[in-house]
Amino acid sequence: MFYFLTPVIFWATVVEIFVTMLQMAQRGPLTDILRDDVKDFQRTWTAMDHMGLSDNEKMAIFAVIAGVLHLGNISFEDDPTDQKGIIILIIYLLFYYLRVLLL
Repeated sequence: MFYFLTPVIFWATVVEIFVTMLQMAQRGPLTDILRDDVKDFQRTWTAMDHMGLSDNEKMAIFAVIAGVLHLGNISFEDDPTDQKGIIILIIYLLFYYLRVLLL
């Protein structure tokens, strides 16, 4: 058999990765002094309460935002002969999120 790494190098690498993971775990989670996602979310939720939105309406808004963010992760390939697919997708998403908002 052909090995890229000898067993000694392999286990040394595994131990090094494990030690690094332990050191990172001891430091705790990554933090940003300018951002606190939990507080930002609580402020957003409270602001929506002041606007008079119900919990279902808030969740519908978050669902729409999540859908838009997921659309940003999709890559489209251009096919000059076919223009129907993207229009169908957009119409489907609009009807889906309108339905969620109106429930």
